[in-house]
Amino acid sequence: MAVKTNYEKGKYKYYRVTATIGTTPDGKPIKKEFYGKSQKEAQQKKDSYLSELNKGLALDHDKMTLGDLMRIWLFEYVKPSKAPNTLARYTLVYNNYVKPTELNSKRLCDVKFLYLQQYYNKLFAEGKRSSQIYNLNKVLRTFFNFCIVNNYIIQNPTFKIIIPKEELVENEDKGIDIFTDEEIKAITDNAKGYMYCLFKLALATGMRKGELLGLELGAIDLDAAEITVKQSLKTVNIYDDANTSRSEAQIGTTKNKKTRTVPIPQALLPDLKKHIANQKELFLKHGLVYSDTDFLFTTAGCQFINSRNLQRAWERTLKRADVRYRKFHNVRHTYASKLLANGVDIKTISTLLGHSNINITADTYIHVVSETKADAASKLNYLFAKNQ
Repeated sequence: MAVKTNYEKGKYKYYRVTATIGTTPDGKPIKKEFYGKSQKEAQQKKDSYLSELNKGLALDHDKMTLGDLMRIWLFEYVKPSKAPNTLARYTLVYNNYVKPTELNSKRLCDVKFLYLQQYYNKLFAEGKRSSQIYNLNKVLRTFFNFCIVNNYIIQNPTFKIIIPKEELVENEDKGIDIFTDEEIKAITDNAKGYMYCLFKLALATGMRKGELLGLELGAIDLDAAEITVKQSLKTVNIYDDANTSRSEAQIGTTKNKKTRTVPIPQALLPDLKKHIANQKELFLKHGLVYSDTDFLFTTAGCQFINSRNLQRAWERTLKRADVRYRKFHNVRHTYASKLLANGVDIKTISTLLGHSNINITADTYIHVVSETKADAASKLNYLFAKNQ
């Protein structure tokens, strides 16, 4: 029995039904057409669409693709309402995981939980880390919440997602990877330019990379041998659109948004004074006056140091020193570990590091704390030695 159709396009035949889904501002009806291989199929599509409208969804909810709406969300909503670094993080996710993939052209109404789960599993199988997939899901969750508020979907498909995770390696050493005394000497001997003083100051104070780059001359009290750590410099990407960005330095608060005072070891003061004198000469060379509001560490052109430039300088220094690569942040770990190993209490170290609470410090340096406790206990062995 032949299937009845009422619409023909090219060599294909369909059944078409229409529905009035609203009116224009001047009162004219807005009609929408639904097609199927049979009257039943076309009618089912119509009924499903009208049911979704009755739930409050937007008229064009079935046409908007994830990529199109996400791009609108990024530059019409996120950009004017969020910090530039937030837009940069979200745009990076869009450029890496949405724009070049099938997600970009996927209709928003077709992105269900199972589809996303399969996509995440595929990314994991291709070598993406759990943390990368977690961050992707976090951004998409925020985006889908926006879609719900604006009546494009009813449910957020990210909430039931299971993030694929790497297998835990038994007996894996979770200790922090600090620099040895020999490595510290090799790095110091091979550090050039601003990196020489910056490395020694990082090792002597435990300051974070951004805190060092944002350190102003006026925050250093040479007479009292202390530094007031009150701000941090970071480089963010400012996006004009998804394809165009520029780097910009921004001064913000410290990580825990608090000011702290850190002592400077007396042995470091001569190096610090020499660096400050060199900075004054450098500014004078460019016709500038070195003042309290200028950074302690700058480029040869008296400009702020981009975090990427610091990273490259750090890599070159380690290579010259023939020291195995570790992140610059590991200098901070080395500072804390050395203090612990030399008997400084965990509360004092937590304050010096600028941790928001002592538990962060204890959890981070648990191996060093355990070793220090064991060493302290061993000093009591003589009390229990048998009389000879």
